[in-house]
Amino acid sequence: MADNRFHYNNEDDPYFISYKKTYGTNMNAHHYHNSYEVYYLKTGERNLFIKDRVIELKTGDFLIIKPNILHMTRNGKLPEYERIILNYRDDFIDKDKKYQQDLSNLFQQDYMVIHLPLQDRILIEDILNHMILEVDSQLHGYETQIKSLILHLLVTISRSAENNNIKEMNHINSTHEKISDVVKYINQHYYQVITLERLSNCFFISPYYLSRTFKEVTGLNIIEYLNTIRIKEAKRLLRETNYKISLIAEKVGFGSLSNFGRVFKEGTGHSPRYYRTNKNS
Repeated sequence: MADNRFHYNNEDDPYFISYKKTYGTNMNAHHYHNSYEVYYLKTGERNLFIKDRVIELKTGDFLIIKPNILHMTRNGKLPEYERIILNYRDDFIDKDKKYQQDLSNLFQQDYMVIHLPLQDRILIEDILNHMILEVDSQLHGYETQIKSLILHLLVTISRSAENNNIKEMNHINSTHEKISDVVKYINQHYYQVITLERLSNCFFISPYYLSRTFKEVTGLNIIEYLNTIRIKEAKRLLRETNYKISLIAEKVGFGSLSNFGRVFKEGTGHSPRYYRTNKNS
């Protein structure tokens, strides 16, 4: 099966557009970014792990994610899929109060899934295809055109949301619901000593079953997920505070500075000190 892809810019730029039509791929890791993400599933099915649960995405679903929300997509029941992703930062769209008021219903939650009726899907696909043509041709004024297209896109989605097209965030099954509770617990207590045995006792699940099921549902084992949450918070503290690195390591749950440094570098590719100096922007 052909793997058709289109990318423009990267996730460090003010906006990023990606189109992909492919067969059966899982993201390599959970990720988050400092931009809004707009994800449109044109065809197929995907399972989305986001924040503390798994959501089934189907053809015609439109997902909006606020900045710094952990998420990952994985194969659904149908492995072939086609999707378009748009990421944009606040500073790319003027921070006009009128815009914020008109679009406020889209950003009251950390994420929202809207199932678009056919008429809206046709319009949305036209807007997204127009964006791709603009960035591909890069004619005079193309970035101004992209800004206007993003606003057109968001207003269209906002109107669709007002028509009660927002999907309920139901758990896929009782197992997913139980693992969601475990994830919420880790999200709230990441700075404490968390072990498989502790979680097993808290949720009355055998260690073996919990370990296996957690990996199946989230795509990570418990330690990998815990470290992801800890590093996410450590990055925030490195950007937003002047705390000593040793104090940050302690605040996010690491028992030693050396272990913190090792895990941080594995997760980011840089030492905490380098990140603070070079990524604090």
